[in-house]
Amino acid sequence: MKTILFIAHSPDFYGADKVLFQVIDAARGSYRIHVVLPGRGEMEQRLSAFADVELHFMALPRFSLAAGDVIANLVGFLPFQIKFRKFLARIGPDLVYGNTIRSALPVALAGKLGYPTLCHYHECNPTGAAGRLLAKLASGAAKRNIFVCRYALESYAEFAPGIRGNSSVVHNGITPPADGPGAEKPSEFHGRSPRLISVGQLAPHKRIGDPVSYTHLRAHETT
Repeated sequence: MKTILFIAHSPDFYGADKVLFQVIDAARGSYRIHVVLPGRGEMEQRLSAFADVELHFMALPRFSLAAGDVIANLVGFLPFQIKFRKFLARIGPDLVYGNTIRSALPVALAGKLGYPTLCHYHECNPTGAAGRLLAKLASGAAKRNIFVCRYALESYAEFAPGIRGNSSVVHNGITPPADGPGAEKPSEFHGRSPRLISVGQLAPHKRIGDPVSYTHLRAHETT
């Protein structure tokens, strides 16, 4: 049975964490599963319920340009590299699977050591100098990449066009209710305006203003 090492970028259980959890759950039984977590939290609690998933706790490099984090990375990266190299040699993964750009550095290290690598990107790339730096990191970190949407992929390809060649777009799935498909007949819009629901964290990078702007434009088009 082949081995997959998953690198979780966070111990929490938000959108990207939930997708990673679903991938791990789906891989159980077909692969030996190891998961590196950067700390304790809800992700650990949920994964601990799986007897066939082995958890490891490891302080990953901090993904921040803040002065304190940069210093911590410079001081801590060499010990991390030595520890991570020994860890990889011990478990011998057939695939190292990183979740989000925050896992790109360990994934890149695994790739340099000859392990097959994949990185799953859930976020869009920022603009400016930071975006250029992150795109360069992402384009060389893994042998294959998954992006949750075409827009996210193109936000990286704007600075690193070559990333298109080893990337695929796989949209996030929707988990059905436990009691069945739960499909509902679409509501009729006759006599009332359609209702639009956007589900997501209320943060600028979630682009929550886009659907609001779109409805405003549509209102002008139809009047």
